[in-house]
Formats: sequence, C-alpha cells, structure tokens
Amino acid sequence: MTKILAGLLAASAIVTAGQASAATDTASMQVTATVVNTCDFTSTGAIAFDTIDPTNAKNADQTFVITCTAIPTTPTVKVDGGLNAVDATSANRAMSDGNSHYLSYTLSNTLIVSDIAILDNATLVGSVPDKTFTGHLYAQTVPVLHASATGVPDGNYTDTLILTLSYTAPTP
Repeated sequence: MTKILAGLLAASAIVTAGQASAATDTASMQVTATVVNTCDFTSTGAIAFDTIDPTNAKNADQTFVITCTAIPTTPTVKVDGGLNAVDATSANRAMSDGNSHYLSYTLSNTLIVSDIAILDNATLVGSVPDKTFTGHLYAQTVPVLHASATGVPDGNYTDTLILTLSYTAPTP
C-alpha cells in the first residue's frame, strides 16, 4: 500500500507540474526621434588664382554645395566683403600679403562680370524637392597698371570670404 500511495503521489505531482499556471504581463515602450531640419554647406573650396601678373585680369572660380535634411524654402547665401574689404582701394574686395599690400578682385555669379556687392546674395541653382543647391562664384583680379609703381610687390596674397546661409525650415 505504501508503494501504491507513493505511486499515486508521484503521478499527482507529475499531473500538477504539467498544470502549472502561466502568468503574463504587458508593458508599453515609446519610440521617439527628433528631426532637426537643417541646411548645411557640404562642399566648399578655395578660389585660387595661382600665379598672376597683376597688370592683367585673371579669372578663377569655385563651386559650393548646400544640402538640406528637409525641404526648405529656397535658401540664400550672402557673401561678405572678405577680411580686407575696408583696405580695398579699387574694388569691393581685396587679397592681402599681410604687409599692407593689396590686390583687388571682384566676384560675380556668372562668367559675365557683374559684381556681387558686399552682402549681396550669390545665385543658387537647385531643386527644392531634391534638397540640394549649388552656387558658383566667379572671381577676377582687377588689373593694376604698372604694378611695381602701385605697391603690389611679389608675394602670396590671401583673403577669406564668409558665406552666410539662410533658409526657412518647414514646420511639422
């Protein structure tokens, strides 16, 4: 009998173990993201005249690219006067050799020289749906008659232009 009782208890334990109650629980988890609608310069370079004769005009150009994360209104890019604008004597902008010698230059949006005045907008080409815009700056040195007599000695001349990008990001 003891063996039968022990067998019944063992069988009962197996059946009870097979009938264990399962418990469940649920929870919610938020998924979030913040989208920052921006436009940024993704490509700029240098306008390089290379070696020049200051008595002759020389052309140079450079392209810049703006990429936006959302579809903005058409952005604008203002071009400042450069670091030496106040020292330029014959044009709006000038490169300096760092020793009070200046070589003037002009900027335009096209190959046909039409000066971009200080803080004027550069022309942008692009597509609002594509969210990419390209600008192209053309530069030309201003010829100096008798360079040796007007204070344009040999040397490396530089300037730094600040391009200011403005746009209106879409509202969600």
